Amino acid sequence: MGGDIELFELKKSKNEYISYALFEAVKDKVSDFNLDEYNESVLKIQREKYRDYFDHILDDVNPNIKLDDEQINAILADEDRALIIAGAGTGKTTTMTAKVKYLVDIKHIDPRDILVMSYSNRDVQELRDRINEDLNIPADVTTFHSLGLRYVRQVFTGKKCYVVEDNLRRRIFIDYLKKEIYSSPDNLSKFMHLFNEETTGDEYIYGPFLKENYQNYANFDEYFEAYKEHRKSETKDIRKVIDSRVSFDINNATPRTLKGERVKSKGEARIANWLFEHCIDYSYEELYDEVLPDANTYRPDFTLTIGGNKYYIEYFGLSNSENPTDQDYERIRKIKEKFHKENKTNFIALDYSREIDYLDVLERELNNYGIRTDKRRSDAEIYETILNRNELAEFYRLQNFFYRVIDKVKASDVREDFDALVNERIEKCNDIENASLMQAQYQQIRKFYIYYGKKIHREEDRVGFDFSDMIYYARKYVNTLDETHFNYKYVIVDEYQDISSDRYALANATVSRSGAKLLAVGDDWQTIYSFAGSRIEYVYNFQKYFKGAKLFKITKTYRNSQSLIDYAGQFIMRNPSQIKKDLRSDKNIADPFVFVDFSGNKHEESMHDEFAALRRAIIQIHKQRPNDSILVLSRTNSVIKQLFDYGDGYYRKELGTKVSLTDFPDFQFDAMSIHKSKGLTADWTFLIGLNASFPSENRPTFWIEDIFQRKPVDEGIADAEERRVFYVALTRSRYKVILFRDTNMRRRSKFVDELYAAVRAGREERYK
Repeated sequence: MGGDIELFELKKSKNEYISYALFEAVKDKVSDFNLDEYNESVLKIQREKYRDYFDHILDDVNPNIKLDDEQINAILADEDRALIIAGAGTGKTTTMTAKVKYLVDIKHIDPRDILVMSYSNRDVQELRDRINEDLNIPADVTTFHSLGLRYVRQVFTGKKCYVVEDNLRRRIFIDYLKKEIYSSPDNLSKFMHLFNEETTGDEYIYGPFLKENYQNYANFDEYFEAYKEHRKSETKDIRKVIDSRVSFDINNATPRTLKGERVKSKGEARIANWLFEHCIDYSYEELYDEVLPDANTYRPDFTLTIGGNKYYIEYFGLSNSENPTDQDYERIRKIKEKFHKENKTNFIALDYSREIDYLDVLERELNNYGIRTDKRRSDAEIYETILNRNELAEFYRLQNFFYRVIDKVKASDVREDFDALVNERIEKCNDIENASLMQAQYQQIRKFYIYYGKKIHREEDRVGFDFSDMIYYARKYVNTLDETHFNYKYVIVDEYQDISSDRYALANATVSRSGAKLLAVGDDWQTIYSFAGSRIEYVYNFQKYFKGAKLFKITKTYRNSQSLIDYAGQFIMRNPSQIKKDLRSDKNIADPFVFVDFSGNKHEESMHDEFAALRRAIIQIHKQRPNDSILVLSRTNSVIKQLFDYGDGYYRKELGTKVSLTDFPDFQFDAMSIHKSKGLTADWTFLIGLNASFPSENRPTFWIEDIFQRKPVDEGIADAEERRVFYVALTRSRYKVILFRDTNMRRRSKFVDELYAAVRAGREERYK
């Protein structure tokens, strides 16, 4: 206590900011001291002192950016633990970027002592572009998973730790399917009794050909040969099928190759297909025998083994592209190039270029190595490969079900109690027949769980980690690592509203081991990922989980109009648990919401009418405001898919989320689920598929999943998270939101009716 009171008095004498944590430690000794008034006066002085600095702090990013007082206060405040509640469009990324620059410029913190964490690669890339690239500050910007893997590699020293990707998971399940599930028709029959449409909730868990014919074949291999012949009998134009498949796979959000591998980019898919078509065998992302100088395992994009020699191909797709290359990307590239040069490997580097096709470069380089490229596979061979890669065609949903269940277990806080918790649930079942079924299901799930674990840990010197493992093992062993891994002075957590219990544990351990100060940034109004483990109580009760914490709010939005945020705020605050904030905007738009009515006697008719109305609205706006951006959103991906299935050729799918109209091919807009849109902005937002299933009903989960699914927080209102999903959709727009409203009450979302009533009441009040 003596040291705390001395520090308190010293800061007070120097008129320096006093943290809430320090005040808590001494408040019994200074009962007449008003901390908030004191700190506000300190911040006011510092704001004026650094006014010019803050006016130009982000000139290297955008000279038009000017921070407001709330943002500056959050940057200046030197709290040990702090949470910034940043409303939609209030510039949270701007605030975090400016905070890092302030720490480096004014507080003289070494950039390497600043850790910035976020969830998705997209969010991290944006932060790296701002902090590492634009500001040239080499702070440590990473995802939670990457940080976890970094710790894991230190725990498993001497082993090659690698990420288990989808291709390996697919191969593992296929192997298990052949050996354990469809080893005989009787065995498959027993399995289908345990896991079927009723028990899994998936009516398409097995394909129609399989269900009708599986008993006719002795094992999986015989069945699959018959399935391929069945497909061939239905195919009239092989070349057309091949071209269609290649186009679909390459332009998918996650591109695939002719051999069925998931790859990271369209360019990699083209390279893989070219190698395959030219009869050149390759391995995609095969683990290299040695490690890079920075202790990371290395997976070259392509490894060729020809005549006893190995050749390595790297595709640097960001090079010379329209997208700026970030420093981390360039750093990794240089490490790889230096590595191959020093090890005198047979190495081919391919760069994206608009002028030169990298496939021409590849052919030339292979010829220089004496590798033939004049052989070509026939259409029949290619079609056979497409069929061969489709082993999971009629088991695909079964694979997803099994991985969904074990991933839920692995991501749980109580994964180590798997057997005990499952057996406890079975023992509580009073129905003997049902308990027997549960026991049999559990044994099959457990068997695959163990099989999968052994496969990814199959070699003594190699250890595989899926995404759940990266966090689990990191937080389990983080306290065993030596202090050299914890030199951070500041830890900044982005998208804190998405925090899960395991990520909280990892962040808390990192902060505690480092003795770092913590700044979390998020918006409880946008917590929409509970299905992925996010827990809103970590926001609501931030000061409980981080003792001595201070809460800040940023309330001026630079995206939405005042009228839009007024209605959206009224809508979200129907939930009394949400943290109250009064958002402000300088934009004024009288009618931010436009309701477009449509109808149809049947579901399919209604869908056709809605898509036709959507098309008319898009064309009208595009003609009037051709430079405006448009974002089409729906609660589920299935509605976006139906946009193309039932759109009468009005819409066509482009790369990723891009969409165009058939008669306006040069105009592209984005179409995606609301969840995927979080963090994005457009001039106009169109909301479709707002039927009675939004808010969606809580579908029953498989009973083992239910055990390891943490129960939702009781927020005192029904559909609390669904309400937040709708709020996210409403706040993507800079200008207006167009909502398509079904005139059939039985098919219309209650959220649409609630918003419509509020808007109508507001108009009546305005025109009184």
